[in-house]
Order: sequence, then structure tokens, then C-alpha cells
Amino acid sequence: MIRFRPFLGIIGFFGISQFDSNDAIPIDQILTIPYNRILMNTRALTLAVLSVSLVLGGCFQKQETSHPQFGKELWVGVAALAGTKDPTINGAAIGHAFLDGTFVETVQLNIDPAPKGKDYGVWLLQESTDAPIFLGFLSTATNDVRHGLTYKGTENPRTYKTVSVTLQDIGKHNAQGTEIAKGKVNVSKDEAK
Repeated sequence: MIRFRPFLGIIGFFGISQFDSNDAIPIDQILTIPYNRILMNTRALTLAVLSVSLVLGGCFQKQETSHPQFGKELWVGVAALAGTKDPTINGAAIGHAFLDGTFVETVQLNIDPAPKGKDYGVWLLQESTDAPIFLGFLSTATNDVRHGLTYKGTENPRTYKTVSVTLQDIGKHNAQGTEIAKGKVNVSKDEAK
């Protein structure tokens, strides 16, 4: 029922329209309003209040997020990726840290396919040190601009503040290439173990 509350609230708002279809009542007719018309307006008000409470009740409930394999979700970081020189490059990176120590990062990037002999590598960067985490190379299943990557590891992502996408030689993940896109990690959830 909790997941359907906002939906029920929206249905309730549509239900109000059948009660409020009457035009405004002139002041000289207020004392002659039939009882059933007052009752309809009372029902409309009740339905409106109920609808608002259902919508707000469904939106503000705190729910614990859990993964069936990794357990409770402790940390979530989101980065909007943008091209460093090309404004048409865009995407997103979402990282999750779980109670069992697993870290999962998913990257989606819209960019033209890499030139022959090159590939797009994805890195997590720290501000204070030069010990980046190489997440892997982006791939495309459709040979168009849609590229993606899912990384699973055991690193602690809390100290990494930037996601960087570089153009580099195929198979060479020991050194970063030319940065073509990046994004700052914004933490949306951080719970201690």
C-alpha cells in the first residue's frame, strides 16, 4: 500500500472534479443552497484532504534500502558527467556502498564511439592523493553514443570526490589518458556501519 499512496492521491484529485463542477454560487443564493449540495462540497473537501495526505504520506516515508546480495545500503554518491571540452558529452555515475563492504559504481555516458585503438576509461579520483581507482572501460552494445559500465569492488568510495572519463589506449589502465568528461560526486546518503 505504501508504494501506491501517491498514485491513490492523484486518483483522488481526479475524483474531486465531479463534485466541484458547479459554478460559483452568487451571494444572494447562499441561504437557499439545498442540503445535498452542501453535502457534496463537504465530500469534495474531505476527498481533497485525504488525497493530499496520501500523496504526502507516500513521499516522506523513510525506507531502508537493501540489496538481496550485498545487504543494507550505507552510502550513495551521484555525479552528473559533462564533457570537459565538448558540451554534447553527458551522462551520470551512481555509486553504492553496502554493509558487506561491496562497492558498486554504474556509469552511463553519451559520447561518440572512441577512435580506432582508443577506449574510454573511467576513474574515481581523490582530492588529496593521486591514487585513483580504475573502474574499467566504457562499452556500447549498440555501437552508437550510449556507453555504460558497471564496476564491483571493495574500495571505500567515501574519499573519492570526482568521476573522470579519459580517452586512452586500449588495454592500458595503468595511466590516465586525456580527460574528456568529469563530474563531482554529490553524496545523497551516508550512514555509518
